[in-house]
Amino acid sequence: MREQEKQTKEGNPILDERTADLLFRGNDIEDILSRIKSQLVSGTVTLDDLMKNPLSDIAAINARLDTIGELVCNPDLRNRLAAIVKTFGIDYEEFYKKLDEYIRLKHAESYSKGRVAKQLSNFIDSIAEAAEQLPLDLGSRRFHSRTLEEISAKYAALFDETHLHNARQFFEYVINLSERMQSLRLKNDEGKKTGFASIFEQDVGITYEQLNALIDVQELKRFKPLVETAKIIALAASPYLTLAERAFEHKYSCPEIVPREDNCLIMTYSQNKSS
Repeated sequence: MREQEKQTKEGNPILDERTADLLFRGNDIEDILSRIKSQLVSGTVTLDDLMKNPLSDIAAINARLDTIGELVCNPDLRNRLAAIVKTFGIDYEEFYKKLDEYIRLKHAESYSKGRVAKQLSNFIDSIAEAAEQLPLDLGSRRFHSRTLEEISAKYAALFDETHLHNARQFFEYVINLSERMQSLRLKNDEGKKTGFASIFEQDVGITYEQLNALIDVQELKRFKPLVETAKIIALAASPYLTLAERAFEHKYSCPEIVPREDNCLIMTYSQNKSS
């Protein structure tokens, strides 16, 4: 492992230039996440680097705590953000892999087609179920936390109806598709009762051919860049939401930051006994 160069100025720890640049350059959520991900993948930085050199900027740490605090104090905001994280956190990369596999199986044997049709239809149902709970917005015109402001702005941009492709169109299409699939399943169930459905149809709910008559592959594919942006929002919001829910559940309050050793900060919590 590369030894991190440590410098000290007036008794305060200073990170090496590379780590400081990675963690502190720029404030945009998407930029920070993208930069960290690309450097981890490329091997120019490791998780060991990040763990040896944690965030030590008091202002930045306090800003993160303020974001968590705002979520703790606003249950409606937590609920809205939880619905967003649940929907945007679905593995859309795997969904589009299944969609590509579905396209390639046009002339494949029945078993393979049935397996992929079932997996793809389950994905569609999961997205539709989660999307039913999506809020129109985060419920506030102004936040104290800059992070929440950024998340709110990015979320609103996804649903901007002036854009040719927006999240509302995608989720409305998926919800409608799921409802049509459910209608077919009910018809197939009736077929089982009368003995007209094959064993194959009984196993998958709807067949590859039935799904093929319903699904518009190009309609789904044109939204792929949009759901990639949605994933970034989920990644940005999820840590704050998780910590806020944990703090609310355990009635944590008054976070304090205390220095430890030469390059580490730990948080301790005092419980609100008055509750």
